[in-house]
Amino acid sequence: MEGNEGHGLNNEPTSMTKTPATVAMALVLATIWISCPAANAITLARDGKPTATIVVRQSALDAKDHPLQPGTIPSADQKVKLAARDLQEYIEKISGARLPIVSEEQPVTGPVILVGQSKRTDALGVKIPTGLTRDRREEGLVIRAKGDTLLLAGNEARPYNGTYYAVAELLHRLGVRWFMPSAFGEIVPQQPTITIGDVEVRESPDFPMRTYWSHMNAEMIPLEYLWKLRNKMQPDVTPMIDVAGDSSLNKYLPEKELAKTRPELFAKTLGGEPNPYLPNLTNPEAIQIVAEKMKAELRERRKDPNGMTDWLGFSPNDGAPVDFHDETMKLNMGFPTPRDARACPTT
Repeated sequence: MEGNEGHGLNNEPTSMTKTPATVAMALVLATIWISCPAANAITLARDGKPTATIVVRQSALDAKDHPLQPGTIPSADQKVKLAARDLQEYIEKISGARLPIVSEEQPVTGPVILVGQSKRTDALGVKIPTGLTRDRREEGLVIRAKGDTLLLAGNEARPYNGTYYAVAELLHRLGVRWFMPSAFGEIVPQQPTITIGDVEVRESPDFPMRTYWSHMNAEMIPLEYLWKLRNKMQPDVTPMIDVAGDSSLNKYLPEKELAKTRPELFAKTLGGEPNPYLPNLTNPEAIQIVAEKMKAELRERRKDPNGMTDWLGFSPNDGAPVDFHDETMKLNMGFPTPRDARACPTT
């Protein structure tokens, strides 16, 4: 756990070559957070030396490195491991002190930082956000410093990164900023002693979806992934919802061969031919076939512990698919169609 493998940042240059104004602002914000500790305070580092230990559950310590790749679904243990490593890395960047990371099974003396849910957090009796429903409203984090224990945890269910966000929020309050992916875009204030007074912070997002889609070269993908996490965005939409990609409806349609023998199951084109890539939207049998195939897909997904069984995204072929059956057109509510376009004057 002492290394930084998997971060994609091992050989990046220091980030402190910033403008005086941005560095000064980060230092002011960090000072507000740590300069007036309460009587009961936890000291993470003193004069550049480690005074606290990062503690995680054993399964997180043993987990493989986080893939940092869109399209993957990292485990809760991988998320906790990444959070602990980033905390270790940035406390060292801020203070010069490298805090050890150990398992909850290992005896520890002195101040501790509990990262993620574990037996030790359970013993504290602090409510940590958990759960996952199709509403996607269970995301949240908690930061709690009391005496010599600092808790950084959150919901780690499939689409959530609450524990990492707790670490990112703490670092943000210590003055760290990530304005762009990679070390080039970060601000890290220098503070050889880090002391945090008793505090409890709870956050949950107003917007369940906080992300964007982009093209990146292979080198930039893990850096952008981390940058999103550090700014409490979703690094990838895939674990959150089932994206309705172009033509994804096709796998649920009646068999294309039936377009010759059962054309009534398919949408009608403007020329009156069956469209094998769109169902007849007002034919009960066609609708039933699509529904049964979708239910079969969800049953198959349940075999995968990470399968998304509460969302199913689908979309017809790209373009302007329209079902010109008379019964379907009665439900069209006056929306323009290619049929209407023929009567439109051109200039």
